[in-house]
Amino acid sequence: MEFNLTKKQVKRTGQWLMPPPEGKTICYEEPLHHQLLPKLMQAIQATDWPRQFHGYYYQLKTNHGLVHEEVPASEYYKIAHRAMQQKYHAAVLTLESIEALTSSLAETYPQRRGHVHTTSQPKLCFTHELYALRRDFASLLFLQRSLLDEFASLVQFLPGPRSRQFSSFADLMTKCIGDNPPMEIPTDLQVHMRDNSGWFWRMRDIRDYIAHHRFVHFHLVESPEGGLRFFIHHRLDMLELSREFMAGLNAMLASIDNAFARRVAGA
Repeated sequence: MEFNLTKKQVKRTGQWLMPPPEGKTICYEEPLHHQLLPKLMQAIQATDWPRQFHGYYYQLKTNHGLVHEEVPASEYYKIAHRAMQQKYHAAVLTLESIEALTSSLAETYPQRRGHVHTTSQPKLCFTHELYALRRDFASLLFLQRSLLDEFASLVQFLPGPRSRQFSSFADLMTKCIGDNPPMEIPTDLQVHMRDNSGWFWRMRDIRDYIAHHRFVHFHLVESPEGGLRFFIHHRLDMLELSREFMAGLNAMLASIDNAFARRVAGA
């Protein structure tokens, strides 16, 4: 993936070379369920901050050129912010789906519970439920990682056009907790990243494992009280992890909002 800040406009390629779809374009509306980074967006809109990017463009191009976008840099923050909000809302819906499905399965477990022949080991038969849980859990990890990477692409806009770019949120985090943290990141946000990064690295570990090696492997357990619990890879409680990751994401976004809002407002 190429993502560069430049003053040179280039000829559109990729999807723009394909014929447009036949028919009328449909205007659609969808509600905004979550307002992400409200303090930062208010600070940007209350100042001339975007003016320093006039004449610059962000060029985004996928590795094999299928998707090619060119965005005026002074407007990029609006596009990135909208994408972050869409990903966040999707992550919220995904967590709600995980909670609802695990709750439903736990509630019906006593009636559906069987046992393995000749043993007393509990047995439970499924149709599509475990596939739905795998889908939702994998989607939650992808959406959170993608949302944070979207923010990493926005970081250069916040300090100014001469600032460095970060290849991913993991790249940003690694540099912030290192011996020479980048000046592009406010000090209080660096402190939050150093002190509250455990959830992110756990989320990244599991996401990378699922993406590159295996899928979500369930280990179902009947608790001593007779309840149904969902573990992945034998020891990791899926529901607790999902909630931990969402809580960590919310805390990180709040710290980002406060730190960069103060920087933009004080510039």
